[in-house]
Amino acid sequence: MNAISGPNRARRVGAVLAASTCALVACSSTPESVTAPSVTPAETTTAPAPQYDLTGVPGTVLDSEDFGDRSTALTDTGATLYRFVYESTSGVDNSPTAVSGVAAVPAGTPPEGGWPTVVYGHGTTGIQADCGPTLYPDLLGYQFAVQDFTELGYVTVLPDYQGLGTGGGTHPYLEPRTSGHNMIDAARAAQSALPDMSTRWAAVGLSQGGQAAWAANELAATYGQGLDLVGSVSLSPPTDLTPLVQAATDGNLTRPQKELLPYLLYGAQQVDPSIDPMDYSGSTMSSFAP
Repeated sequence: MNAISGPNRARRVGAVLAASTCALVACSSTPESVTAPSVTPAETTTAPAPQYDLTGVPGTVLDSEDFGDRSTALTDTGATLYRFVYESTSGVDNSPTAVSGVAAVPAGTPPEGGWPTVVYGHGTTGIQADCGPTLYPDLLGYQFAVQDFTELGYVTVLPDYQGLGTGGGTHPYLEPRTSGHNMIDAARAAQSALPDMSTRWAAVGLSQGGQAAWAANELAATYGQGLDLVGSVSLSPPTDLTPLVQAATDGNLTRPQKELLPYLLYGAQQVDPSIDPMDYSGSTMSSFAP
């Protein structure tokens, strides 16, 4: 690519997880997406992670290319699309990381002061590398973000989040500092690499992305130096997940909750390696571990 300048509790929860293995073997998508591609953990965890020379400078563009095959809806926007890899920071241990994303530049002439940026945080798509929206022609249904915001005259950036899209381990699902850093650095990368850019940007997100936009807002004062965050919009962000854990303990999970719980367990493991999702999943889940 070329650069662009308790035992009873465990058994009860295990029964739930054994019934929801689909959550670990397929990437989810928004309702706008026609298909949800099947992904097996073996495919994503055995593949070598791309190697990048990390600089220690968040927002550095490490690699980029034309987005390539894209949906008709994305083509019809007239936007120029790039898929790129940029440097960010893990919220778990503050180590430098490589994160992938897509940037869409509207057709036409930039406004006075340069293109403003919207970084859009996508909702839950999975926890494996192959579940990064930028790997799919329709962005796993999140093409609507590009359609809407480029039409309004914004450079639109959609980050995959750490661990999605580029490989290199399980995504730290719902770890807010990581996703907040990823949002901020997506804006930083676009503004440093694309021509005619303003420093003004906004964070917008849905569901998991709503949490990411919220975190970006809270972290902007200490981590977003050099950027001008004008505001953030968090749509249906997950906040207090205690009721989900209680429902799992009581055996009263709804179907969507059953599909979400494995993601939470594997995400928690990225923050606290002493957590073993298999303690809650039973032997029937052993072949589906990421």
